[in-house]
Amino acid sequence: MEQRGTTVAPLADLDGLRDLVSRPGPVLTAYVAFEPATEAIAAEARLRWDARRRALAAEDVPEAALAAVDRALEGAHRGAAGLAVIVPGDGGEAHVERLTTAPQEEARCAAVPGLRALVAGRQRHLPHVVALVDRTGADLRAWTGGDPAEDELTTTVTGEDEVIRKVGGGGWSHRRFQQRAEDSWHHNMGQVANELAALADKVHARVVAVGGDERAVGYLLDALPAGVRERVHRIGATRAADGSQAHLDEEVGAELDAWCAERVDAVLALHAEELGQGDRATEGAGRTLEALRAARVATLLVAEGDAGGGVADRQVWVGPTRDQVATTLGDLAAPDAAVAAPLLDAAVAAALASGADVVTIPPDEDGDYPEALRDGLGALLRW
Repeated sequence: MEQRGTTVAPLADLDGLRDLVSRPGPVLTAYVAFEPATEAIAAEARLRWDARRRALAAEDVPEAALAAVDRALEGAHRGAAGLAVIVPGDGGEAHVERLTTAPQEEARCAAVPGLRALVAGRQRHLPHVVALVDRTGADLRAWTGGDPAEDELTTTVTGEDEVIRKVGGGGWSHRRFQQRAEDSWHHNMGQVANELAALADKVHARVVAVGGDERAVGYLLDALPAGVRERVHRIGATRAADGSQAHLDEEVGAELDAWCAERVDAVLALHAEELGQGDRATEGAGRTLEALRAARVATLLVAEGDAGGGVADRQVWVGPTRDQVATTLGDLAAPDAAVAAPLLDAAVAAALASGADVVTIPPDEDGDYPEALRDGLGALLRW
């Protein structure tokens, strides 16, 4: 969306979630945490789910929906920090998504699904590529931004040129060997650049994390297409056989977090600018829901967690089509068909149903949200 010359690119792929809000309710939403992801922790998580299951059964949640969560939990902790299960009310297939960060656990049945944690997770676990290089080639790994246990692609690139080590000394022979070594390294990094660019395009990588031999990295950057090079973030990990996987994960995770935080800050800055001009932005539930009903919202800003002030428990009204949402029944075209739903979840469902993007806003270090995110909601408008 363009806002006075500034483009807000989507932070996450939300198309799969749009399908979820098009189904009739009520919808069962369950989040389960597996951190650390061990068999013992998984057993504890299952016990916590069993307690929630009994409470939901007492609320007459259908057994078929509860059984769908049971099935999803079997072995789900492997390769994941948490699990999200959304079971639609029309009896369709459950949406199951493994998470890279442990969610706040909940299980409830409501008119709309609770998708904020899923959106937040997709913002952080964005498609990316990691390249660890030396002068002979590279190890490449890519993540599509989907299931953390299944979305990894790996490949190794071995340069066709034999790498010649530079030697000391002087004279004509020394210069010849030096040049041959340079040519060999340069050619090998050209091959790596081709493979890396193709992999980055394949997964639509937002971040390309590159580490390894300093000279090889320099050749690689020179050989990369400009569109890939501008996405490169340097990391301290190397291709050494004794390199620490934990260290690599930490380095890449820090770059992904920084990428996400930078773009969230940019969205907040643009929102503040538009509010200051009294132009294409809203804050608070009333104005934001009004804009959602009119399909004017381009990007919904929503608090990632409990925004305080009773917002977490506040209910609003949603119509048969989830883009129709209001604080009072009289604002809906079909009030007789409306049902109550949690405010923030209803706003997210309305945004997805109307084709808008959604950006979840995390709290600051003190646990507070921006003042402009009154009621946990704000929006950038199409017009």
